[in-house]
Amino acid sequence: MSGAKQPSKNVKVILELFTKEKTLRYLIHSDAREPNLSGIKEFLTQQLETAVSDDGKFILSEYLECMYIYVGNEEDRRQFIATKK
Repeated sequence: MSGAKQPSKNVKVILELFTKEKTLRYLIHSDAREPNLSGIKEFLTQQLETAVSDDGKFILSEYLECMYIYVGNEEDRRQFIATKK
């Protein structure tokens, strides 16, 4: 992919989700849309806390062929560059 910028290997947030059936692990990278790793971590933490405290859902959609995941419901959804590990 000429001209495409690859995410930095040193700047990332690790998101691990554990269920009874499996463990999911994503490396989330900062980019122009989401340049602040602290903001990414804060958003993910808020989404997880809301899901746990309200006995709700943590919504995550994968589009890994494009290196993206979406987190959140339709009103509060954000897109992140991510790779699944």
